[in-house]
Amino acid sequence: MKMNSKILDLLKAEKTIKKGTKSKSPKLIVLMGLPGSGKSYVSNYLHQKYGFTVLSGENITFALFNKVDCTGAEYSLSYDILRQLATALISQGYSVVIDGTNLKYIFRQQIYDDVNCPDTTLLYLKVDDKTALNRITKRGVDFNDSKNIKSQITSETFDKFKNQLEEPLISEKAFTIISDDNLLSKIDSVFSAVYTWIPTKDINKYQPITQVYGVCLNDNNEVLICREEKHLKWGLPGGTPEKGETPIQTLKRELMEEVDVTVDNIEPIGTQRVNLPNNPNKYQGDLFYQVRYFCRIKELLPQTLDPDTKLLYNRKFVPILELNNYLKWSKIGDIIITKAIEIDKKYDM
Repeated sequence: MKMNSKILDLLKAEKTIKKGTKSKSPKLIVLMGLPGSGKSYVSNYLHQKYGFTVLSGENITFALFNKVDCTGAEYSLSYDILRQLATALISQGYSVVIDGTNLKYIFRQQIYDDVNCPDTTLLYLKVDDKTALNRITKRGVDFNDSKNIKSQITSETFDKFKNQLEEPLISEKAFTIISDDNLLSKIDSVFSAVYTWIPTKDINKYQPITQVYGVCLNDNNEVLICREEKHLKWGLPGGTPEKGETPIQTLKRELMEEVDVTVDNIEPIGTQRVNLPNNPNKYQGDLFYQVRYFCRIKELLPQTLDPDTKLLYNRKFVPILELNNYLKWSKIGDIIITKAIEIDKKYDM
């Protein structure tokens, strides 16, 4: 009996997997960066030190087509299989690192949606052109090891990759890391991060605040979520405080800029403390807070372009009990929803 081509492709791709160890709480790391930014170096480090299972887009593509330069359809098939493998490995308890350029947001979003791992982090490895091209030249070419394919590209191809680059969005749990001699110590700092949810009304006690988002309800107990027009991931409206703003001022400004709503009955749900020693995102510091507010929508206005991004956000109302299906915030999401429902009941009396 002739084997189904899809099964055959899957079997070929499985041979490229570099298996790690199982965990009670599997994580997904998505690497992002230009060729020569150190993605394979980092994925091997995560495998050796933290027991991650490595899935390489380049290795899978070569296993399927026996070449590095492929058509768009061939790359698409390779990454379809990569996402299938990642989903299966996460369900089996393996933490997975996906080694690929992942420069376009839509490709990253397909990974987030298909794999659907609550503990997902994007690591954007940033590198200057000269360093990247020098690394590519030095690493040589080797197609003998299916789990460690090495290829080279021209400067013209490198420029084509640069043109695809879309910086991480605020809605992505992302760390931008300069790929230099201290790269691995910066990776270690990400894994030392501790996230603690604090249910509090005294928001101003916790500083600095780097995020302010609103759980905004309408009269039908539906929550307003949004996304940029070309993107797939839904999130709560909100953003980063500007200099001199209070958290509530930030919330009101961001809600008007992103989704054109005014709100009242604003109450804090709580804040998430992030302790991240040697944070690669230096502007945040090593200890910072992310605030979530409850509010009721007062006016839903005609939509306008966001004055900062010049983009239009899609708006959508979803039942509050279904909110975590869109946010994928795991237990913290459930805690936020429960508290929002509790606050909302006060205003229904």
